[in-house]
Amino acid sequence: MRRSWWILTIAVLLAAAPAAAQQGSVQVVAAGQLSTGDPMRTGGQQGYQPDFGLSWFQPTTRWGTLTFDAHAVRSNKDPRLGRALFAVRDLKTHGLSWNFSAGDTAYTPFLSDYGFNNLFAPQVTFRGGSISAAGGNTSLSVTAGRVTVLRDLFAANAEALGQSLFVARAGQKLTRWFEVVAHASRVRTQDLKEFNYLIESGDDVGAGVRVNATKTLQIIADAGLTSYRRKDATNWEQKPSLLVGAR
Repeated sequence: MRRSWWILTIAVLLAAAPAAAQQGSVQVVAAGQLSTGDPMRTGGQQGYQPDFGLSWFQPTTRWGTLTFDAHAVRSNKDPRLGRALFAVRDLKTHGLSWNFSAGDTAYTPFLSDYGFNNLFAPQVTFRGGSISAAGGNTSLSVTAGRVTVLRDLFAANAEALGQSLFVARAGQKLTRWFEVVAHASRVRTQDLKEFNYLIESGDDVGAGVRVNATKTLQIIADAGLTSYRRKDATNWEQKPSLLVGAR
């Protein structure tokens, strides 16, 4: 079974974890999906898809909160490890609250942090790792991995595609009314299987400011530069972007 090293790493971490300050919880889930119809309409899903999941949640005095989630699924009639995630959350050190995760998870583009209801960017599921930290004046996050597609209704059978992503973001409040933000991303695409795509490679860098003009009014500005290469093309193109608004 693939990713056996991943389970071994979790076992070592759990063995090293201190005694819990609070009671944790374990949840076992068993489900099944049955689908019929034209293969072009069922999206390549198998006729019968089982899902057996194990979730563990454990608060500790030293490591914050430990979370483990793993699912056994079936792919091409063979059992395999589906979605699996190990995370350490709310680990407090150096004045920051840290979150670490490894495995199958999801990323929401930072654009939603600005809070504009008329701007939308879809969530991306991926297999990799992420680190984030937040404090009174500082925030940062780094995410990297391979994009995945979920092959069943339970979001348990995650299949990695030939697309890698890297996203980094940092914010710093210089005063109680003025905050600066910097962000960068990198995407490389080789094979998305049945999904069509137009852009094969892309890099993006940018920075923004958030001004708390009053207790109820924020003024936001963000500028960036995107460099991208279209599918089957050799030349790179560059485009600037600008966002200005208030909320």
